[in-house]
Amino acid sequence: MVQKNHGPCSVRNCNNQVTRFHQFTSLAYEKAQKKGTYEAHTYLRIGQQLCHSHYMSIVEPYHTQKSEVPFFLEPDKENSNRKY
Repeated sequence: MVQKNHGPCSVRNCNNQVTRFHQFTSLAYEKAQKKGTYEAHTYLRIGQQLCHSHYMSIVEPYHTQKSEVPFFLEPDKENSNRKY
């Protein structure tokens, strides 16, 4: 049976009135370390709960930013006349 994440948020002084929580997993810990956001929250431990907004700011801080490298799809000229 999967355990639900009900909170409370483990970030100090969190007053967010939310119902959506995430568990701070080992993968979340690794991501936060790589992105440099864990340094401000070194008291967090694996298994603790974070509200959605703190989880996104600590674990996925660049989630909504667009890539700096433009991504263009060019048609494949070899297969453009292919019949299916």
